[in-house]
Amino acid sequence: MADHERMAGRLAISLLVGAALVFAGCGGDGSVAPAETAVTATISVDSRVVGVADGDTAFIEIDGVRETVRLVGIDAPESDGPYRDPGCFGDRASDRLRELLPVGVAVRVETDPGQRSSRDRFDRLLGYVFRQGDEISINQRLVAEGMAQVFVFRDDPFSQTVEFRRSEDEARSNGLGLWGACGRSGQGPAAAPASDRDCPADAPIKGNLPSAIYHSPGDESYEMTNPERCFADARAAEAEGFRPAAR
Repeated sequence: MADHERMAGRLAISLLVGAALVFAGCGGDGSVAPAETAVTATISVDSRVVGVADGDTAFIEIDGVRETVRLVGIDAPESDGPYRDPGCFGDRASDRLRELLPVGVAVRVETDPGQRSSRDRFDRLLGYVFRQGDEISINQRLVAEGMAQVFVFRDDPFSQTVEFRRSEDEARSNGLGLWGACGRSGQGPAAAPASDRDCPADAPIKGNLPSAIYHSPGDESYEMTNPERCFADARAAEAEGFRPAAR
């Protein structure tokens, strides 16, 4: 590979991960914390797949640099592993992503301008993954096949939220994938949110994935909490690993 090509590859990945950090100031403990790097435009980088972690996470290589990509806009059930018990349909969802992204296949990764950062709190790239020649992302395809649910993090609807919701509704209506195997909620005892802000009336407990905290009606922060999981009662939430909000 020529030097200019190698430099271009490194520049591309630097842009993708938001290498130019700005600082938000000092935290309560006196430390200086980097602010999240806003994604203001779609950035596209070509790469190849080197592995799959689970149903919504893949490993890629860009010019010899290995990166972990969290497929933006979706959440697949947990697969069996050393840190979590498998969720309903989790192993099948992981197997399907391995079928769609075999080791060595060429892919394009695109960031989403609707997100506050190009990385999540685990330092994984957030992006859409496309195989060469495909117009539909692997992300949306997994949702359409019922291998994953739509996932909106905090108040950052991704640019394809509407299209993904349509794909999810169709998969749910047809009982595809996890919708047929795990019931109407797709998550066993957990139910899908009724909207980005509300849980259904029969499952009012709001579970927040990033914090693993659940909020009950009447809690101080209940109304402002965006639910990623909804539960009929506190016992069901705690059975899924969530803990109550501080009162």
